[in-house]
Amino acid sequence: MLPHRLAKRFFESTKGMTPVTVHGDYGCGDRLPVVSITVKNFTAEEIKAYMREQGILIDTEKGMARFSFGYFNDRPQVKETVQRLLDMLEIDDPYLLP
Repeated sequence: MLPHRLAKRFFESTKGMTPVTVHGDYGCGDRLPVVSITVKNFTAEEIKAYMREQGILIDTEKGMARFSFGYFNDRPQVKETVQRLLDMLEIDDPYLLP
């Protein structure tokens, strides 16, 4: 699957999570397959550390957690990443899974 489609799936899932703010818009023009988020009551470094414990590597920049998608990623990995974020936030909503 193309990286942009994976990023769009992640974007759509995370924008539905109440404590999450997704920065940027997938409705406008060309963009990199990167989704930047902030989460209420969590720093970007805390999100990065939690994801690292789960075997998911992300970046941080300007106080945001950045999830990047490439040609070596696949749909199950996006689903797993969304699930780990739901677990971290203690949200039990299977409708948010891509």
